[in-house]
Amino acid sequence: MKTTNAFARTPAMTSRRVLATNGLRTLAAAAVLALGTCFCSGNAISQRDLALRDQLVGTWTTKAFGTQELTNNSDGTANLQVTLNRLAALRYGKSLSLELTWTVQDGVMKHTVLGGSPPEKVARLVKDWGSTLEYEVIEITESQITLEKPNEDDQSIWEAKTEVASR
Repeated sequence: MKTTNAFARTPAMTSRRVLATNGLRTLAAAAVLALGTCFCSGNAISQRDLALRDQLVGTWTTKAFGTQELTNNSDGTANLQVTLNRLAALRYGKSLSLELTWTVQDGVMKHTVLGGSPPEKVARLVKDWGSTLEYEVIEITESQITLEKPNEDDQSIWEAKTEVASR
């Protein structure tokens, strides 16, 4: 007896039972595959991470090592403007501008340096600290975020930058 896959036949030639059985198997296989992709894929973004990402878009400032102003854009790019204190300026210069990308995964915000200026000082910074920095988002409100390096107890507070209305 010759059998043909139900999907290779036209609907008029397919018995309802074969189509239903194969259709259920296909539907079940697709559901298992979809669930496996959601739970196993490194690219899947959780609802919490999506919410954090939305809240982190904007401009934030902190006084660590001088003054830092971080702008996270909704497209995954970011910019960090740094005016360094005297001690840090001895190694990296008075100010730096960094071009970054950023993501949020498992509650951790990750920034990766793409470039910046002055290029030689940015290269030194990357050599000393690495091209990627990760911070666990501890708390976020409309006015500030509290970040902590994974596996460390040192927290940093970033304030939302409020723009002064033009007169």
